[in-house]
Amino acid sequence: ASTFPTLSPSKSTKPTIALTQSPSQRPTSGTPTTRPSKSPSAQPTNKLSTEKPNPPTKSSTKSPTRLPSRSPTTPPKISQPPSVKPSMSPTNPPDIVYHDNLPIMTGPINLYNIYMGDYHNELSPTGTRTLMDYFATNLGNSSWYDTVTKYYQMDSNGTKTYASHVVNFPQSGVNIYPAARGSAIKLDNGQTYSELSDDIIQSAIVSLFNSGRLPVDTSGIYAVMFRGDFAYPNSNKLPGSGWLSDWCGFHQNFALTDGRLIKYFVAGDLNFATSSELGTCAQLLSQTANGNFGADAMASVYAHEVAELVTDYNQAWSSNVDSKENGDLCQWKFGDDADNGLKNWNVNLNGRHFLLQEMYLPGVGCVL
Repeated sequence: ASTFPTLSPSKSTKPTIALTQSPSQRPTSGTPTTRPSKSPSAQPTNKLSTEKPNPPTKSSTKSPTRLPSRSPTTPPKISQPPSVKPSMSPTNPPDIVYHDNLPIMTGPINLYNIYMGDYHNELSPTGTRTLMDYFATNLGNSSWYDTVTKYYQMDSNGTKTYASHVVNFPQSGVNIYPAARGSAIKLDNGQTYSELSDDIIQSAIVSLFNSGRLPVDTSGIYAVMFRGDFAYPNSNKLPGSGWLSDWCGFHQNFALTDGRLIKYFVAGDLNFATSSELGTCAQLLSQTANGNFGADAMASVYAHEVAELVTDYNQAWSSNVDSKENGDLCQWKFGDDADNGLKNWNVNLNGRHFLLQEMYLPGVGCVL
């Protein structure tokens, strides 16, 4: 089996941080189900799943759901609420349950934005980097995030510790540049790649650690956002699957050689995608809240993955129906006004508006 190269530090005094698992060693999810064929007139019945792989501390198998894609010619309005399985109907919702005294992220959370691609012109007031850094800065202060803080971990004595309200954004997002738009991405360690994969994403994060541009933070969540003109044709966690054809975002963990666990997620920027399936990862096709199609679509995926990493990076909270996570149970549900096309936003983050999916509240259901 091929192994990750040891990534050289930028300074001789800085210890090298290397990945500890080869691609063949890292656990993956079950075989993906076949994605339905595309119908130009069809509305989505169940959008892309953002299931996570099995973490190293507990083994299980998850089969992610798939969706019919939305035609890019669909009228620019918010779609109707997706149809759901009988077990997820309003009269019989599955509930999220806590498992085996497993840990969640209870302390203050630090978000780190990583932009892969040519984002140097995305710093205008409505540019992608500006919007996503703003989103990370203000997410923890929102009523939306209050739902996440209702999740807890429990010790052997039955003492509960809840997820923290504190979400920090310690530094501006960092950019990993390609040589030119649409060309190979060059990591801090000097390696270049023409397309993305899980292994490259993890190597990129470690490369940023070794170059000193990002700290190693076990209380951190590393948000990797890539430009849509880079291909991401396959994922180790979902063999044979790719961005836009099978998923909008996903989260994973990996361990450093010193044992520290790094938590991260991946989301793609639709602004620069060439695929004809753009509508599969966006609730709105035009007239978005901030006038930035890619960033406005990524915001909901971003929130989804943060919530799942905080509450379920180690499979602490999931549904007894299909082992779905709190974000999965409510994905592509945006509240009545948004679902019926009356509003293009539903969350106010300190004066700026975003359209975010609902989040699952244990014992209640999907709420904003």
